[in-house]
Amino acid sequence: MAPSEYRKISEASEIDSLTLEEGETEEPLSHAPPRGKLFRNLPGWAYAILGLSLVIVGFAAGLFIDLDIDRKCLIRNSYYSPALDQIDAGYEPVRFNSTVGNPTPFGGTPRPEVDNAWAAVDQVQVRGISREELIRIGGSVDDVRLPEDLGGGYMASDMYTHELHCLNFLRKATYPEYYNQSHGFTDLPHVVRLHLGEKVFFLSRL
Repeated sequence: MAPSEYRKISEASEIDSLTLEEGETEEPLSHAPPRGKLFRNLPGWAYAILGLSLVIVGFAAGLFIDLDIDRKCLIRNSYYSPALDQIDAGYEPVRFNSTVGNPTPFGGTPRPEVDNAWAAVDQVQVRGISREELIRIGGSVDDVRLPEDLGGGYMASDMYTHELHCLNFLRKATYPEYYNQSHGFTDLPHVVRLHLGEKVFFLSRL
């Protein structure tokens, strides 16, 4: 075999390969199609299917995020509570009319209709929670426990029910001549005052 011959390539030359030995042929380094050629050769219906698939995937992902975002917001903006799993996490705008004198089912002079409206929401109910749930909310294992016939576990209640109870108690206190024989107002005057102070203090922490 003849030795390879090396020659200087002219600057004007467009040769972009090394000098071949005698009898050798130049072969391409790769058989891959030129960049972009694969997609240029796809038929139109393939592009349509690809585009439709992307739209469906994007819609499904957006739907999943929208369905889950309310619950994430609820958990993010709340302290842990065993009741969180039982709350409808849906949000909707609500406009309140706070105009002085605006009639509401819960306001006005005492009458059976007002008392019935408050009785429907002023219901402090206790529930039993597990030891793990108690510790997670910062409770103590020495807290009050419910008897087994009431479900067992550690005694707890939903705070909003206590808030409504306090509001109703304060409302009744503004009409002592009407509610002086109702529950909580038959105690000695100083005891009633203690209860009123406790209600005000509880609501002031909200």
